Amino acid sequence: MNIGRPHSKSFTQTNTNKRMDLSTDKMISHQSISDIEKQRLESVYNHINSVQIPLQKIEIDGITSPKLMIILENLKYKVSKHEADLFIWEVDDDEDGVITRKEFEMMYKRCIFDVTYLEPRNLFNLVQFLMYDKQHKGRITEEDTLEIIFVRVGKANLSTEIDAIFGNTYQVELKQPVITNDGWSTFEKSISFEEFFLKMKKRDFCKRIEPERERQKKLRSQLPSVDDRK
Repeated sequence: MNIGRPHSKSFTQTNTNKRMDLSTDKMISHQSISDIEKQRLESVYNHINSVQIPLQKIEIDGITSPKLMIILENLKYKVSKHEADLFIWEVDDDEDGVITRKEFEMMYKRCIFDVTYLEPRNLFNLVQFLMYDKQHKGRITEEDTLEIIFVRVGKANLSTEIDAIFGNTYQVELKQPVITNDGWSTFEKSISFEEFFLKMKKRDFCKRIEPERERQKKLRSQLPSVDDRK
C-alpha cells in the first residue's frame, strides 16, 4: 500500500510548520516491511549508534550528528556539523537532536511508502547504502543490492532500480574483484557512497518534479493550436 504522507518537514511545507499528520503516521507505522529489511535496518541502527565520540563524557543512546559525521567520514564523504544536523533534523520528530529506534524505523517506512518523493531523504539514502554494504567495505556492488531491492520492488522492477543505482557508465578502476562461492575470481561493478548519494539525490529530485511536469504537459496539450485560434 502506497501512502502519500504530508510530512511536516517535507518539500511541500514551510520549515516553520512543524505539525504532524498523526493519522497518516499511524497508518504508516502499521505498514510491514520484509524480515530482511528489518534485520538490515536493525544492523545499520546499531552500527551507527555504536560509534564512539572522542572526548564525549556522556554516552548518548541514539543516532546523533557527531556519530553521523564519523560514519560519513569513514565512507570518504565529509560533511559539516550543520549538514549533519540537517540529516538529523529532517526525521527528528521530537526535535531533541537524537534519532531513536522508533524514529529511525518510521523514517525508513515514510520514504519506502512515499510515492511523491516529498519526504526528506538524506538520512534514508545513507541508510540504504549501509543496508547494502553489510560488510562495511565502503563500496557496493550489484550483488550487494539485489536481495533488498528484490523484496522491496519485486522482480518486474528490479532491473529499473539496479540501473538507477549503477547505470552503464563505469571506469575499469571502479571494478573490484569478487570471489564466488566456487572459488572463481570475477570482477563486478562497484560504486562509492558519494557516487550513490549523488545519483539518489538527482533521482529523488527528478521524481519529485515529475508530477508537475506531467501536469504542465497535460495543460499544454489542452491549449488550442495556432490554427484553431485563427
